[in-house]
Amino acid sequence: MKKLLIIGVFLNAGFLFAIWQQLSVVAEVGSGAGVDSPCEGDATQYSLDSNADGAVDLSDFVYGLSWLFSGTEAPRVCLATNDLEARISTLEASSINNGEARVVALETARIANEGRMAALENTVETVDISVNAIGARLDATEILTIANSESVSAISVEVAETYDGFLGVMDRLGVGGNFPDNFSLNDLLLGDASILQWTLALLDVTDVVPTDEFEPIGYNAQGLKEYEHIATRQGGQVGTGLVFVLLWGTPTGFLMGSPETEFGHDYDESPRHYVKLNPFLIAKYEVTQLQYELLMAGTGLDTNPSMRVGDLLPVEQVSWDDLHVIPYGFLAKYNLSLPTEAQWEYACRAGTPGPYSGTGNLGDMGWYANNSDGVLRPVGTKQANHFGLHDMHGNVAEHCEDAYKSDFYNEPEAQLPNPLVTSGSGSWVYRGGHFSSGLTTCRSADRRSLVPSTQSPYIGFRPVRSLP
Repeated sequence: MKKLLIIGVFLNAGFLFAIWQQLSVVAEVGSGAGVDSPCEGDATQYSLDSNADGAVDLSDFVYGLSWLFSGTEAPRVCLATNDLEARISTLEASSINNGEARVVALETARIANEGRMAALENTVETVDISVNAIGARLDATEILTIANSESVSAISVEVAETYDGFLGVMDRLGVGGNFPDNFSLNDLLLGDASILQWTLALLDVTDVVPTDEFEPIGYNAQGLKEYEHIATRQGGQVGTGLVFVLLWGTPTGFLMGSPETEFGHDYDESPRHYVKLNPFLIAKYEVTQLQYELLMAGTGLDTNPSMRVGDLLPVEQVSWDDLHVIPYGFLAKYNLSLPTEAQWEYACRAGTPGPYSGTGNLGDMGWYANNSDGVLRPVGTKQANHFGLHDMHGNVAEHCEDAYKSDFYNEPEAQLPNPLVTSGSGSWVYRGGHFSSGLTTCRSADRRSLVPSTQSPYIGFRPVRSLP
């Protein structure tokens, strides 16, 4: 039993060694051996046919045992080396062809990539040009913006310095600070009563100024057009010496009256309400005694009823009735009228909402009890308001066209365009205070009245011409 086991071990060992030997031959031939090959180029040998009898059987194992116990070099068998070399050649050719094809493809891809790079470079150059162009446009835009900003700044400074800003401009037009509570930018630019429509309408205002009675003489410091009044006497036209300022009226309405919080406020100044006015001409100064004498000469009426005499002093002690005598009263003779209350307050305020126009300081704007020393002063010796009108506060009070009604501001008619009261208490309105008046009476909103026949040494007048 032991012998059989030993023999089995040897047989298995010989078989395994034979397999190892054949594998070594394959490895040798595959690695390029050929000169020392025992097959000598014979491609008929088989790898497991150890005894070269043409078959792989038990004899090959026995043959393997013989060289195992003899100690001689193991026989070496060959493979079909020619086939193997052919396969290697094929593989080499395939590798070369595939490699060259891949190299060509890679070269083509490289060229294509170079084309793409060139295109990208062109695109980048184009983008650079575009960026430069955009940069140039931005520079130009920035320069234009800066220039526009400088222009706007210059205009803003000019507006601010001249009119105290936009509201100041509107003040000059008589609407600044006086917009209704619901007044919007849309109202400012659009609509029948808009500033735009109003401005366009102003182009036609001068067409309705009667050129046979008013000759344009230029613009005042406030930018409003002034006219010299002309009268026809003895077959010819001569200047009357009266200078009128064209006021454009107010399409949105100016705020008339005073708030209850204003010092000196009286009940007849309420409620505040908006009043729309057509354009009109108003005298720049109160009518002087010299002008009145010249213009009333030959009428048979008193040519200078004043208590305090002086050529450049305002005429006073001329009654409302005297002015309206037909046909020789001053107003009838020269086709003029007294300002309505609304026209007078609009002209006095010149866009200011407070008690006094202009600087807002009564001492700058008029002669009254605190600065006149009880003396009547020549016209035009105090500052003009924003419309270029002098002595709207103080010096002498001024007649208005309206009959006085203490509660008129409560009536619907007060808010109609160009309101005028023609009847009421039997007395007529005068405005503005005089050289002996206090702060309260000289306010823009203050209303006073007297019977129309009264000749007061504290009351004079300034005429107007209403326009369509």
